[in-house]
Amino acid sequence: MRSVKVGDKHFRTIWRKPDDERVVQLIDQRFLPHDFVIEEARRVEQMATAIREMHVRGAGLIGASAGYGMYLAALEAARAGRDSFDEHMIRAATQLRATRPTAVNLSWAIERQLQDIATGKTADEKIVLALRTADLIADEDAEHCRMIGQHGLQLIRQIAKTKRNKTVNVLTHCNAGWLAFVDYGSATAPIYAAHDSGLPLHVWVAETRPRNQGSKLLFYVALPSSSIDWKMRDGLKEIPIEQRGADEVKNADGWCDGQQIAVRIAPDESPAANYGFDVTPRELVTGLITERGVCEANEKSIRSLFPEQAS
Repeated sequence: MRSVKVGDKHFRTIWRKPDDERVVQLIDQRFLPHDFVIEEARRVEQMATAIREMHVRGAGLIGASAGYGMYLAALEAARAGRDSFDEHMIRAATQLRATRPTAVNLSWAIERQLQDIATGKTADEKIVLALRTADLIADEDAEHCRMIGQHGLQLIRQIAKTKRNKTVNVLTHCNAGWLAFVDYGSATAPIYAAHDSGLPLHVWVAETRPRNQGSKLLFYVALPSSSIDWKMRDGLKEIPIEQRGADEVKNADGWCDGQQIAVRIAPDESPAANYGFDVTPRELVTGLITERGVCEANEKSIRSLFPEQAS
């Protein structure tokens, strides 16, 4: 399956600077589609800002960004002195966790980094471990999305057969493309794979208004296992819903005279609620497409693909 290119060059959404591994580069998505801006992060505080202010977006990319944020924190901790290394890492973990409370990939990546870094005996060993783990998190995210594409391709092939190879219509919803992960995307990966295999496709990129017509669809969720909270029992009751600032919905960004500007679209005194997510009951989900295959949206079926996560 082809990777995503900008112009003639392949880009991931986040990567280490080729000539300076102490710097992490990322695509600043605030300027898209008008401008392609590469941001550089040298400190954990900069990465926390990038996550919180949505320079980077999407579950997989948030997790990878947190992984690299912990690597930057390890570099800072080494400069701060050996005695305070672990304390600095705990503070960095707390700072990163507070950026986006809903995405489970965020806390998962932070915990994975803390556990791996703890096995190092010296500051230099801890830095090496932090870098290796950050790279692994990013590489696994890309590979899991690629595998989601292969499993989702089989579903599209089945649909194409029923349509006698006429055009298959695919509707995507939510931020689940290449920019939401390190590479390929989750919902878009099967689309890329189907296109590369020669299947005729038409893709709708839409929400589900008006008249709540989305409630009449059943649908598949494409996700890597790093997005699954294995400790949660009832998502409707337990998932924390992020509440973001009112200015995000009271202002609109746009391009004017060669620069990006913000325009107020609501009166200053108007209150606004800005929930970052909602929760879909599992009975409305047809199936889950993961890096290990397709399963039903229930605990038994999910654990059949991931038996090592048995409670």
